[in-house]
Amino acid sequence: MLDEEGLIFQGKDERLVLRFADSREAVVEGDWLIFGPLELELGAKQAAKWAKEISTPKSVLDKLGVKSGQTAVLLGEYPHEFEDELRRKGLITTNRPTRTLPPLVFLFLTSSKQLTRLPPISDDGVLWLIRGKGKTAPITEAQVRAAGLAAGLVELKSISFSANQAAEKFGVAPQRRGTRA
Repeated sequence: MLDEEGLIFQGKDERLVLRFADSREAVVEGDWLIFGPLELELGAKQAAKWAKEISTPKSVLDKLGVKSGQTAVLLGEYPHEFEDELRRKGLITTNRPTRTLPPLVFLFLTSSKQLTRLPPISDDGVLWLIRGKGKTAPITEAQVRAAGLAAGLVELKSISFSANQAAEKFGVAPQRRGTRA
């Protein structure tokens, strides 16, 4: 399996991960993907796709799908470098709720208490809930998912935000659009 952090080989009782931190050099020869000492016969089209994804990974902003001109509301304890990246990409940022329902909200979670009242978003908006990841994280993916569903949202995507953070993307459920103030 190709993952954003490496190539994963999963067996019944074992798992092997070849991390991209060691190398991002992938070559295609015919139907074969060559990654370090590893050679995988994937077919020419799949090998080319994997080589591109390995060699030129998406940035966090690409994975988040943000676009120049959008207004992003940043809530919680967020890294100011992230706000700087958004601004360089052409987004307008604020750390306060807006008068109208915002189309793009990033909520950085540090406590499960934050999940009890999620910020509202516009009908076509997106709420990204960013939390710590790993076994010692104070908030689990299941808690985030349950909070989103309880707020009438649907989970759209999950990404690795950073080495120690994950992000879940939520939107307004189609049946609830146009029914909220």
